[in-house]
Amino acid sequence: MTSRDDLGGWGNDPVPPPRQEVTTPPATDAAEVERIAVELVANTHEALGRLESVEQSLNEIDAMLAERPAGGSWCWRYLDAYERVALFTELREWVDWMSDRYDVRSIIRPCWFQHGPVVEELTGLYVAWRATFVEVPRAYSDVVVAFHDRWFWPVMRRVREWQWMANCNGVVHKDRSIDMPATNGDDFTRHLHEAMEGITPGEDADAVHAAIEAGEATPLRNPAKDPTTPVFWRGAWWAVLANSPDGLWVPRPQRVAAKLQALYDESHRQEPS
Repeated sequence: MTSRDDLGGWGNDPVPPPRQEVTTPPATDAAEVERIAVELVANTHEALGRLESVEQSLNEIDAMLAERPAGGSWCWRYLDAYERVALFTELREWVDWMSDRYDVRSIIRPCWFQHGPVVEELTGLYVAWRATFVEVPRAYSDVVVAFHDRWFWPVMRRVREWQWMANCNGVVHKDRSIDMPATNGDDFTRHLHEAMEGITPGEDADAVHAAIEAGEATPLRNPAKDPTTPVFWRGAWWAVLANSPDGLWVPRPQRVAAKLQALYDESHRQEPS
C-alpha cells in the first residue's frame, strides 16, 4: 500500500497562490490631464461661491438681529418712536377684532391705548395669540384651549378687576348692558402724531435708492440683491423696521447703528484700498 511518504510529501506543502497578471496602467494623455485640471478648478470655484453665499447669509442674519429692538419687537420700554407707532398700528387692528369676536368691549374700552397697564396686558395677549394660531402648524392639540384658559380670560379678569379704565365713559347699547365702540379714530391719529413729533420723517424706497445711485447713501449690502438694505445716509444709519406698516427707511438709534457700522466695516475690511 502506498503511503503519504511515497508520494514525496504530497499534501504537506502549501498550495501556491494563483498567478496574478501584472498590467500596466494606460498612459494619460495631455488632453485628459487638462480636462481633469479644468474640472477641479471649476469645482473649487463652485465651492468658494457657496462659501461666499453662506457668509453673506450670515451677515444678513446679523444685520437683521442688529435691527431688532434691544428687548424684542414687543418690549415697549426699548422701542423708539418709529417702533412704537408700528406696534400700536399692528396691535390696534387685532384689539378691535378681538373685542368684537369675544364680546369684551365692556372690558376693553376705546381708550385702551392711553392706559399703560392695559397696553402691556394686550401686547402679551397678542403675542400669545400669534404663537397659538399663527406661528405653529395646524395640528390636533390642546394649545387653543390653553390659550383661552391660561391667557385670554385671566387677562380679561385682570383688566376688569383692577379697573384701569373704570372712569372711562362708554356708550350704552339697548339690547346689551354695555356696548363700547371701536378705537377712537381721531384720538388715535392724534396720539400717533404726538408720538412722531420732533423726529426725522421716514424716507421711501424711491428716495433711498436715488440717494444710493447719486452716491449720497452707502448701502450695507448690494441693493440689487437686497432692495431693503440698511444705508448710511445724512450722518446716520437708516433701515426699514421689521414691523413697519409703510416700509419706510428711518434713522436707527445708536445701539443699532453701532452694530450696522461694525457689519459694514467687517464686510469691507479686506477690500483693496
